[in-house]
Amino acid sequence: MTRWPLLIFAPLAGFALMGCEPDPIADPDISYFCEEPGNANREYSERVLVEGGTFVMGADVEPHATSSWPSGDERPPHWVSVSPFCMNTYEVTLQQYEDCVREGACSPHGLTWEDPDDTSRDYETVHNHYPEECWGDEESCWDHPVNGKTYFQATDYCEWTGGRLCTEAEWEVAAKGPYSDRRDHPWGNATPTYDLTNIPSTGPGYVTPVHWHEDGASVDGIFNMAGNVYEWVYDGYELYPEADEDNPLIDPVVEPAGDDGVYVGRGSCFFTEPLRTTTQRTIWPAQFDWG
Repeated sequence: MTRWPLLIFAPLAGFALMGCEPDPIADPDISYFCEEPGNANREYSERVLVEGGTFVMGADVEPHATSSWPSGDERPPHWVSVSPFCMNTYEVTLQQYEDCVREGACSPHGLTWEDPDDTSRDYETVHNHYPEECWGDEESCWDHPVNGKTYFQATDYCEWTGGRLCTEAEWEVAAKGPYSDRRDHPWGNATPTYDLTNIPSTGPGYVTPVHWHEDGASVDGIFNMAGNVYEWVYDGYELYPEADEDNPLIDPVVEPAGDDGVYVGRGSCFFTEPLRTTTQRTIWPAQFDWG
């Protein structure tokens, strides 16, 4: 069975994880369902079916210069067809990732200015930008997204659950739905507010629980695809190809570019004010871990 895509979170908000997986059987006569992920059967481990579809990916805008990190090119807008897949409803929590660490399948390291050998904590996973009430009491914030993780740490976690990172095309169709018009945010084109997303103009200045901002969920009910933390996707970074409505790209993917490659983060975070959140591409080296 194909491993389901997971969303994985990224930097300064922290890199996060969210998973995907074209789950069951590609047969139009059989109803799709989403199985519970292996290992990570904690609270907030639910998955939702994303039906995919044919849509316009990207936007006809120049890379912007206002981000804290390099902006990828969203051009040209091009037609893409994505098969159904299952995706995590929520960002991966600190508790879920810590389970993976304690089983020896994930690395706790991150935030290179901290000592990874510090044994004074009751938990191992290094993270950042949590609210003050979490300091020294991380278990009270188990429902916050794990962050400060590299592309490879994100990949390891997804594999531990039996999944994989979402492709960039899967992430975008999940974020905006199979629409030909441009949908700037998962909830539509309304101006971001506190009820919709955690970004600098709306949020408290740190990450918030994965189950907050329900009003800003995607059309399939996936939380925090805008704001809170960035999310790694599977693809290496390349310029988009051309593709028209009569000849859309079918389940496109750019194979990972190795240890020295450049990779794509999607969404936005509490630290960055997005122009758009469904099409923006932010690029980092694979070992980037703090956001």
